[in-house]
Amino acid sequence: MENSLDINANTKIGALLEAYPQLEDVLLRLSPSFAKLKNPVLRKTVGRIASIRQAAEIGGVNLGEMILALRKAAGMESPPADESPVEEQQGAKLEWVNPDSVSLTFDARPVIDGGGSPMKDILEKAGQLNAGEILLLITSFVPAPIIELLNSKGFRCWTQNSDSGEVNTYIIRAVTTHLHSMM
Repeated sequence: MENSLDINANTKIGALLEAYPQLEDVLLRLSPSFAKLKNPVLRKTVGRIASIRQAAEIGGVNLGEMILALRKAAGMESPPADESPVEEQQGAKLEWVNPDSVSLTFDARPVIDGGGSPMKDILEKAGQLNAGEILLLITSFVPAPIIELLNSKGFRCWTQNSDSGEVNTYIIRAVTTHLHSMM
């Protein structure tokens, strides 16, 4: 029986690996960041919500190249012509990003390194912010799924890679948000 899951920028990583378990090795060759997918907790939580577009951003991999490699390994044709590259979330520093104005800091690396998912903690901390307050989230990769989720709930996010390899994501509560609907 032929697999009917298409591989495109919006395909969820969990669905991809469920349909094509052999693609885990392809992901690992594309970026060492994907080694975290071997963790069953992260695979179940992040894999369920993270798309290939987000994974490319997390892993620092060109989206087009990633899709081509995955499709080829799955025996598929080249991707549709409308696949667009990952939009930069970093870019120029925004006017509200001020390290001296951080209200809360959360280093998610110990949770991730310990095999857990920090999503609930991040949402909890973001929910504690008042309008205009900033949460500094520290990770070892761009947390694209949580950024997308927070942006959809009225937060603004900006990421910055440090020389030491950590990724600092500044999260500001721009408007009144309703986090209970995110959990």
